[in-house]
Amino acid sequence: MISIANLNIDAVLTAMLALPVFVYVLSTGTIKVTLINALLYILFIFIGVAIKYFFAFLLMSLSLWLVKAYALYSIFEEFFNLTVYPESIYKGIVRILFSLIVPIMIIANLPAMVFMGNFNSAYIAYSLIAAGFFWLLSDIVWKQGLKHYTSASS
Repeated sequence: MISIANLNIDAVLTAMLALPVFVYVLSTGTIKVTLINALLYILFIFIGVAIKYFFAFLLMSLSLWLVKAYALYSIFEEFFNLTVYPESIYKGIVRILFSLIVPIMIIANLPAMVFMGNFNSAYIAYSLIAAGFFWLLSDIVWKQGLKHYTSASS
């Protein structure tokens, strides 16, 4: 439970404020909602949360080796602020970085893509693979860190 000790209240409030906007857009009829779309949307929300959690846990696990590992997490949070823009505006190496290496575009864009008509079924496999990869990597880094950890006071 220590890994979820710092709940970001601002993010929760932002999500709560976005809900009325989402309901309004649905009421206008501009987005066609089907059971499949709704389920995929919920699936991608959960996968996105998992990817962000595992990536953040991976970065914070590095504190078992590094003194200032929190700075890495701060950089990740700054990168995450870029998710307010659609993936399509990023080109070249930046797009590859944010889609494959630091997969913040999966977190932010895939749920919206379900309703925007830009969805490809390969995204399901890709997002599940990314979540699994970061889960395994964070678990390995955490366990290896615990094996090599020595207390500063001993």
